[in-house]
Amino acid sequence: MSLYDPSNRDQKPRVLRRLSKTSGGESVFPKELEQVGPICHSIAADIRNQYLLACRSSNTKRDGAFRQVRVLLDTPTKRNLVVRTRECYFAPSDTSAGRASIKNVEVTGEP
Repeated sequence: MSLYDPSNRDQKPRVLRRLSKTSGGESVFPKELEQVGPICHSIAADIRNQYLLACRSSNTKRDGAFRQVRVLLDTPTKRNLVVRTRECYFAPSDTSAGRASIKNVEVTGEP
């Protein structure tokens, strides 16, 4: 969450949006102080209701290649769930220290 003065050119909400999306999060920009409380409650609810899933690629090549990730959600109860996940990653490489740019995507609603 960021509180900023839109007239201040040194503060860049676009950078915060990009960083949030890249890391699998979200950014919010309340325009009034009264909006901060409900936003904090929403963030707290997200934290209490999150799950972390891990996987291991069946491709064991350490070639530094770009690989896509796809997460499918099957909800028999048809609850309105939100999935935030990386869209891609670079495989580990034996010849380099790796790459830092990873894109993320947020998917909302039913599959």
